[in-house]
Amino acid sequence: MPLHHRLLRALGLLFAMGLGACQSSPEPKKLLYPTPAEQGVSYYCRRPFYEPYNLNQRWTNMRPALLIVSAVQAVVYFENDEAQVLPLDFDDTIPSGSYRCPS
Repeated sequence: MPLHHRLLRALGLLFAMGLGACQSSPEPKKLLYPTPAEQGVSYYCRRPFYEPYNLNQRWTNMRPALLIVSAVQAVVYFENDEAQVLPLDFDDTIPSGSYRCPS
């Protein structure tokens, strides 16, 4: 058998093995885009830095650490134990609970 036929056969075999390995992966498929809940958490963690909440400049040097969401409000806790209470703009994307703020 000529060399190029053996190379094509070997490439085909490697492709089939790789395809089989990818299809049998136990990890769930994850899209590159964040979920609506992840977007909501990111939004509320950044919200104290925007108008009308940033009237006091002390917010600019703090990093948000934790977000707690209830049915009517969200509370952003900062690394220095300060907190900012925010009303919910939309409550259908974030279930009530506590979330770590993205870095």
